[in-house]
Amino acid sequence: MNYLVEYQTFCSVSEMDVHVQQHANANYGEINGTDGDVLSLIARYACKYPGVAHLKVETIAKSLEKSDATVRRSIRKLERLLIIEKVPFIRRVAKGYGANILRILPFDDKSPVTTRPADLNLTPASVQPVETEKETVLSNNLLQDTYDTEEGIKKGLAIKLPKRIGQILGAFFDMNTMYEMYGVMLRAKARIDRTITFEQYEDDYVEAILSVMNAYKRGQVKNVHGVIYTAVVRVTRRLYVTAMFNEAFDAN
Repeated sequence: MNYLVEYQTFCSVSEMDVHVQQHANANYGEINGTDGDVLSLIARYACKYPGVAHLKVETIAKSLEKSDATVRRSIRKLERLLIIEKVPFIRRVAKGYGANILRILPFDDKSPVTTRPADLNLTPASVQPVETEKETVLSNNLLQDTYDTEEGIKKGLAIKLPKRIGQILGAFFDMNTMYEMYGVMLRAKARIDRTITFEQYEDDYVEAILSVMNAYKRGQVKNVHGVIYTAVVRVTRRLYVTAMFNEAFDAN
């Protein structure tokens, strides 16, 4: 059994693609082009054991024609955003640290984001050098709001959409559009404050979404993506300001 199996974070490539897309949607304003390219490359190498790749920084830098320093900065950012984690790796024969194992973490919209706990034990690896896996090109770009399979879409929606929000969006849109809308909502919320969750203030967000959807149904809204984005930003900003005011009042 290959040692990477124990670090695997997903059951299939399609499941990994769904979570990568969710990370990309939620961190739309944080991830730049280089960060997205680094994440995409890690995902392409993480197909045999979905979610985990054993890659040197030099390999990533050479593939993307970037400097080692640039790649290291992107990896640190992806770590900070809890999109990936580095697992220290000890070479059994040569001893000492080798290239880090890179794991793509499952997406979780609950803030602060929680993921599987990192394995703090340094696990000796096989004597054999790490084989370079053949790159499997993902059929969709990471920053597009589409997925490879209907099954992947259904799985992501069933797991991640808050129940009432899912019901409202489901009454108006097909599954692809539902997911696009939820991605818009995540980006809008993240623009103001990631610590606020949809579930925490469900009534506030549901009221705002229903208002937009009713206007949309009456034909009063043309760019529903943009109006949903604005509505979620407005609600989140109000909740954020209220929370700051309450904290300041309590402090006095």
